[in-house]
Amino acid sequence: MALYDMSISAPEFAVGERVRSTARPEWGLGRVASSPSSGKISVVFREGGARTLALSHAKLERVADEERADGWLDLLSLGPVSSSRPHVSPAQAAARFLALHPDGFRDDGYLQRVRKPFEAAREIVRGSLSRDSLRSAVRSRRWEPVCRSALEALAAAKLVPSTDVSLLRRALEASGARRCFGTALVELLHGRHAPEERVVDFATALRELGASRWSLATFFAFARAPEHHLLLRPGETSAAAAALRVDIEFRAEVNGATYARLLRLAHALAEEVAELEPADLFDVHSLLRSIAAPARASEVAR
Repeated sequence: MALYDMSISAPEFAVGERVRSTARPEWGLGRVASSPSSGKISVVFREGGARTLALSHAKLERVADEERADGWLDLLSLGPVSSSRPHVSPAQAAARFLALHPDGFRDDGYLQRVRKPFEAAREIVRGSLSRDSLRSAVRSRRWEPVCRSALEALAAAKLVPSTDVSLLRRALEASGARRCFGTALVELLHGRHAPEERVVDFATALRELGASRWSLATFFAFARAPEHHLLLRPGETSAAAAALRVDIEFRAEVNGATYARLLRLAHALAEEVAELEPADLFDVHSLLRSIAAPARASEVAR
């Protein structure tokens, strides 16, 4: 592998090319974010985050072909992503999580305090909102039990902001709204379209009720199938993604592109922290929340 002395010759590096700094090996592999200009180059490193380096001191070397495959590095944005947030790598996130829960996602304290409420909500969704239960509601046109179970699941999980829960509860006071919500829930939980398509369709129904919120649009599918879905809490999820330097292209309006990018991030992060033994994307959700927490605290301090 060739090492280039930048003080003698500054070879061209293409945007996206994989490199490493022999001066700072702890930064890990990186991708060139901008072509060299005025004696400097910008690189996004796996562990070190975004760095603008002097070519004369960077000591960059191109990475050999056999080392180039790196799914996580491919996710990292080469453009600006909320520069006020400190970079967090998956390894750093895992270390922080282990400081709180020494046995990872199998830690007794984590299972009791964090996972248990979600499992209670999951039991409600998989029972009272099962395919058979919803089919019965369709036949009888009785949507009150469905709406009641949905609200019970929200209360049990304690994941959705209380203001959003209250918004939905008020919306479901009208019989027409209960029918709209119930029929949309059938397709969300038991439909055959891609996850992001079902979430967007459900959000459309929520919009008709005046309750289109990311947390409500994503919670129920997440509770039923956490291996395929993830809860999106706008401020928190966006903060975690920004800290990881992954651009999920967040927009306030529920949309399929943002949700698809979030799922891609979640599955990639699960692979990166496999040593913590995540059971499903709920554990990834918990990890994202732990990443977002110090980011939020630092913003308050500012």
